[in-house]
Amino acid sequence: MERSLEGVSDNDSSITSDRGDVSAIENIVVEEKRRPLAMSSWNQWKKFDPAIQAFSEYVEELEQLFLIDEVEEVKKKPILMLKLDGSVREYVNLYFKDNSRTTYASIKKVLMEKYDGSRVRNEYRLKARDHRIVLEDLYNSILAYVDFVKKGSVVKDPEEVRCTVKEKLIEKLIFKPMLSQRVNDRFDYYDGYEELALDIDTYWKGFQKSTRRQDHRRSSNRSFSPKEPNHKAKVRCYLCKNMGHYASECKNRVGNQLSIDKDRDKDGVNVGMHLQDKEPSTCNNNTNDELIVVPLSIENKEVLALLDSGCVTNLISSNKFAEICLANDKEIRLHPYDKTLVGAFGQNVKAEGWCEVQIGYNDEKVTSTIVVVRSLKNYDMLMGIGLIKKLNLMNISCLDSWKKKVPEEIVVGNVGTTCVSNIEMIKRIKVSFDKVDEVISQGPTDIGRFVDTVPRIVWKKDVVRKFYPYRYPNHLWNIGKNLLEDMLRSDILEVGSARYIHNVIIVRKHGDHDSGVDMNKLYRAVVDLRPTNAMVERVDFGSIQIEDFILLKENYNYFCSIDLTQCFHQFELSEGDREYFGVSFPNMPTMRYKRLPMGFANSPSILRQLLEKRVPPNIVKFYYDDGFKGTSGSLEDHVKSVELILRHLHKANLKINLDKSILCAESLEVLGHSISRMGTSPSERAVKIMKSYKKPVSVESIRKFLGFISYYRKYIPGLSSLLKPILYLLKKDVKFEWSDEANVNFERIRQILIEKPLLGIERSDLPLLVYTDASTYAFGGVLMQKQDGRKVPLLYWSSGRKYYKRVRSACFLEMQSVIMFYRSNKHRLLGKNEIVWYVDNSPAVAILRKGYTDNEQFLAWIMELPIQIQFHHIEGSRNVVADYLSREIDVVKLEQNDVIDVCFVDEEVPIVKRGRGRPRKKVPVVEENLKFSSEEGKESKKVGKKRGRKRKVEKFTSSNDDVDETHWKDYGMFSLNDFKELNESDYEFVKINKLKLINDFYYKDNKDVKDWKLLYIPMNKQNEVIKYVHEHPAIAAHGGIEQTLMRLKKVCIFKEMKEKVEHIVKNCEICILRKHPAHLAIKPKLHSWKVPEGVWKRVHCDILGPLELTLSGNKYIVTMVCGLSKFVILSALQHITAEDIGNLLVEKVFPSFGVFDLLVTDCGLPFKNELMEKLSAKYGFQMHFTSANTHNSNGQVERIHRIINEKLVLNNKVSEWDLYLPELQRILNLNIHGVTGFSPFFLMFGRSDDKVGDLSVIMNSKLCKDDILRLLLNINQLDLMESARNIGRRNIYNERAFERRGVPNNKQVNIGDKVMMKTYYDKHKKAYMGPFEIIDIKEENVVIVKSLVDRLMMSFKVHVSQLKFCETQNLREEE
Repeated sequence: MERSLEGVSDNDSSITSDRGDVSAIENIVVEEKRRPLAMSSWNQWKKFDPAIQAFSEYVEELEQLFLIDEVEEVKKKPILMLKLDGSVREYVNLYFKDNSRTTYASIKKVLMEKYDGSRVRNEYRLKARDHRIVLEDLYNSILAYVDFVKKGSVVKDPEEVRCTVKEKLIEKLIFKPMLSQRVNDRFDYYDGYEELALDIDTYWKGFQKSTRRQDHRRSSNRSFSPKEPNHKAKVRCYLCKNMGHYASECKNRVGNQLSIDKDRDKDGVNVGMHLQDKEPSTCNNNTNDELIVVPLSIENKEVLALLDSGCVTNLISSNKFAEICLANDKEIRLHPYDKTLVGAFGQNVKAEGWCEVQIGYNDEKVTSTIVVVRSLKNYDMLMGIGLIKKLNLMNISCLDSWKKKVPEEIVVGNVGTTCVSNIEMIKRIKVSFDKVDEVISQGPTDIGRFVDTVPRIVWKKDVVRKFYPYRYPNHLWNIGKNLLEDMLRSDILEVGSARYIHNVIIVRKHGDHDSGVDMNKLYRAVVDLRPTNAMVERVDFGSIQIEDFILLKENYNYFCSIDLTQCFHQFELSEGDREYFGVSFPNMPTMRYKRLPMGFANSPSILRQLLEKRVPPNIVKFYYDDGFKGTSGSLEDHVKSVELILRHLHKANLKINLDKSILCAESLEVLGHSISRMGTSPSERAVKIMKSYKKPVSVESIRKFLGFISYYRKYIPGLSSLLKPILYLLKKDVKFEWSDEANVNFERIRQILIEKPLLGIERSDLPLLVYTDASTYAFGGVLMQKQDGRKVPLLYWSSGRKYYKRVRSACFLEMQSVIMFYRSNKHRLLGKNEIVWYVDNSPAVAILRKGYTDNEQFLAWIMELPIQIQFHHIEGSRNVVADYLSREIDVVKLEQNDVIDVCFVDEEVPIVKRGRGRPRKKVPVVEENLKFSSEEGKESKKVGKKRGRKRKVEKFTSSNDDVDETHWKDYGMFSLNDFKELNESDYEFVKINKLKLINDFYYKDNKDVKDWKLLYIPMNKQNEVIKYVHEHPAIAAHGGIEQTLMRLKKVCIFKEMKEKVEHIVKNCEICILRKHPAHLAIKPKLHSWKVPEGVWKRVHCDILGPLELTLSGNKYIVTMVCGLSKFVILSALQHITAEDIGNLLVEKVFPSFGVFDLLVTDCGLPFKNELMEKLSAKYGFQMHFTSANTHNSNGQVERIHRIINEKLVLNNKVSEWDLYLPELQRILNLNIHGVTGFSPFFLMFGRSDDKVGDLSVIMNSKLCKDDILRLLLNINQLDLMESARNIGRRNIYNERAFERRGVPNNKQVNIGDKVMMKTYYDKHKKAYMGPFEIIDIKEENVVIVKSLVDRLMMSFKVHVSQLKFCETQNLREEE
């Protein structure tokens, strides 16, 4: 204290100018000397340095010390001056020249404004900018950089600070994209930056280890062998059926024969295996842990037993079992054992039987079950986890005396899948985490208690609860009572009052159990909570994707599965909610749940919500009570990962069931899938089910089969096509008859699953490849990835099309297949950096790439797809997999010829040519040896090659009445010789119609074309010719009756042609399945609107667009039309969301024109939403939505839209239409309306607007003549009445037109009229072409026209409805 005051007197004399301050400081010094040092908190505090922190932060901390020391207000100023830096103190003295008037508050205010921390922030920003991320010490380097960013940030909100830190950290790590991506993916899972830094550091170290390991493998490959070092791990010897070596290296191979020794069973399965045979698949750590073998006594016979905690049962060799039976006088009965044992490497081991024996170790003796197998090499017995627990050998260590009795090359042939036992994992974790035993449950009653209480449950109001008590069987009373008493002892239940009582159901557990098991362990107490579930408000905590738990996105080497002991019962209910979960059972008091009950509707959501709060998903993912985790690094990395999981569970006070958990395994069965580092496949249980699955015998059994198969549909290529005959049996009014096709497809599906198809593991550093294809009845697709030079399938997908619109263009089908695949597999595509999508349709690829289309459906699909997808075109012949999945599968042919490899697809695929378009009918071709002279060949008319459909060569034409047979040969089915044989009916028809005989054939002259002759078809060939013409893709292509008849009339003649064609076409099976009678469709009648009582009472609204994007960013037009005045409001918008429409009404329409009574719109989302409902309630107008899929329901706006399109095109305003829109609105409102007879502007506002337009035109219009009457009456009521009458007349006219079936009056046309013809046009282009002149009238409403502009254009036939009359003179002048 004295040293500090000496410093003040020597260096800081400037502050002692005032005597009052000096005396105050002296008094403070004297008081500080008197009080103990510990009481002077401010004295020990550091001086203020503006280069380190802001003054506001410093003075806040100093004032807290003032409160602790109870410093008076008078003493605060001198103490503050003592704690200021020299430069800061000089600034204070210069600022306050009159030091007598300064106070503590004034100095504090001035310094807070001067030293606001900007200098500190700037320094830390510079430090952050110059900071270098050291990869060797990522943890400290990241924490230092985060500290610089936080201190250099201006924002104070914690969430904004986190966002800033995330952005800066990602930007800083951009030199390592994998690290920046890791930060982006994992940042939100961590509450603190220390955990994030630890995760990034661990991830980088693991990546470095795997990189070094791969480099070592590459170097070893270059030195010794072209194959991978671990390639033998995937090899199975076809002689001994074991993995790890080739048949040429098999030890049991003698010459060309296989020797079966005594260590093999009758099926050739090696039960005892050597380490050298399985070295690639054996997991060893660097410490070379010794195996533990203990001496046991079985029925007083010494046995050497090997401890294996990964084994679920006890195994003993048949030789040792025979010795035990011979050494004992009593009979040991051997029971048959039907189950199949699975060895450590997947081999099946058959057991000879099982028995119960007495086993002793030291002074302990227990009775247990052992299974007898044929042979166990190098030891007598294998002790499973159950017997280990009974003999208390969980924590036993290896002794030297036991070590000598076991050969070094021995490998445990257990029946589990763990590569390191749970006990060994716990021992390793205990080295660094000594509290690991507190996480492991020691029994059924040892359950944890989660640190947080379950939040209060929200209950529905006014819900009637229905409860009916059960009658319990007498033989279950004692079992149920014991189970409930166990729950009371476990603190799951408590005795107390309850508002609602529930029944308890005693059910038997699934699985096979030994006869000696306690009866209480065979049953489970289940509480029926269905009455209460109907009363609770459901809590949704997001959907759970199964594939997120199958660990498909990383190449993991080790896996672990965590099972929480009685998972739901580890979460405690709040006091207020316990009374809702009462339990009633005979001869027991009223109880209630103290923990979260199973069977409660909200239990899964609450469980997931609370678990993710304490145990982040990046640590371990929980699917209800099961947690799964994969590790891509070494075994040491996996041990650390499991340790981190157990630490989090310990913090949350949760316990796991070690018997059901697997802490380290090379393969794991997760939710019906088997996962390993090689990929995923259906689990063994699924394969076993399919092997024993019987064919369905009813509709219900088909539904069960479909439910099971759909879970594994990604493993089955072309599933939708295979299920087609099976799904047909589910249709209504279809009799259940199991067909041969359904049976063949059913067996095919079973065989695919039994073979356990393997799907690859997705690698995050490689792009995803998607192939899709479509057919008229199905879609197909496959997700792949190119790994190590070959394409690996990740999933197969197929889906059937709906039947309501079979006829679609190829472009539409391909676009639909893309969007269907994306919607079905969105969870596998979102968030990926690079996705390459291959489609075998060039127009579809162009639309998906650039979005150049007017089809609103296509635009909506494009907006739904992510922007990072790169679409490419692929030839149809190379899109083999997707094409295979989208088409019908011939299972018989598929089994004979292997069309596709469903496991892996190489880069080079065979090119198989595939026809496009409609499938052609296979018909026999009759070849004729016809000879033609060279002169006849020269006379045949040749047509130049042009784009489009190939022109037909004129047939049966000859100036010398000779017939050229080459024309008929083009059809490829019939020859002229087929039409020579005539019967009596044929000769009668020929005689009546006076047909000419030319070269043994009968012909008739064509009236329209003189040189064209019609061939007579005999009666026995008429039906064949009709079918051929109707079905041929190049002729009628399954056209209608008129199209088929028209083509037949051009080439042939025969009796009753029309009746025969009509009969054949109507009975064509393909036409019946694909066509719908559009001409018989009943159109809905549209009722007329009631005439409004005034203007702006009823308003019609709709949206036009999307139009061409303007420079202002506008793309849509919102049109509003008054129902009485027809006044139009046009508004340009960039987007058409509900907020945009609402802002338009509130900010523009309502202030200018007022609020209407009724708004008429279609059922689109911009109008039919919650926001519009709130607006209608607030402003007092009603909403009316027109009928769906009825274009004319809102016809008043649709008519305006057609006019807008015409005006934009005619005035060349398509590009920048939003600049022309106000002028267009004015024109529409000033023109005389065709229905009302008045301008919409006049009816809307009651006055005329003659400031725009030609005055002469206005003076001659009705608008000017009525101005006198309007001025006299000063009202527009007469005009409104006239407008209402005109609208009523138009409604009557529309109703009469409907009664005439909507058919307009026939247009009266004459030869010589000048007309224009409608085209199939774009809405932004011209709608008519011409002019044309009518040169002939063929039949009703059908004329022949000829162009007046292009004289070389041939005349053609057209319907009158496609024409409109025009003034030819003006059009010619324009041309």
